[in-house]
Amino acid sequence: MYKYDDGEKTWSSTGILSEWKNWDKKHSETYSGVQATIDCPDYEDDIEPKDCPSLIVNAGAGADYIIECNGGWENSQCNKKEVNLKADECVEINVLKYTGIYLPPRLLMRCNLQATQADVSLTLKLNGKNQSFTGWWSWNGEVILGAVKQGDNEFGTLCVTDLIGAAGVKCTGPGE
Repeated sequence: MYKYDDGEKTWSSTGILSEWKNWDKKHSETYSGVQATIDCPDYEDDIEPKDCPSLIVNAGAGADYIIECNGGWENSQCNKKEVNLKADECVEINVLKYTGIYLPPRLLMRCNLQATQADVSLTLKLNGKNQSFTGWWSWNGEVILGAVKQGDNEFGTLCVTDLIGAAGVKCTGPGE
């Protein structure tokens, strides 16, 4: 069990504090006075808590949208199959409870944009790795998410980090 705020508050057993639900994706907080404590009947009561270094928590990887598919990636299995992303917006992509037994397919997102000027450029970031693209009045491309496996698949977060010459990017998927 962990205590914070100089031992005044107990860290949630889920690892997620209720105050985080109101944060925007740029919010950051430093928690000092974090202590690891033992709460177990098999240990003596006089074990002293251990001080931990300050914990920096930020919502920087937060997503503006979530695509979550249950059991597969057909339209009926997903809460949505399309997002329109603007600069500095992200979508989290998950395929949960997949039970397929065949050779695992490679999943991807298909993205396209219609430009407002002749030269367009776009940088997409998937799980910290940037991919840059250019086009002439439009751009169509695919972003590989990875192979799906049995069980829960968290493909991560796809973000638009730079966009020139267009208002946004439409991404559809996941799909094969």
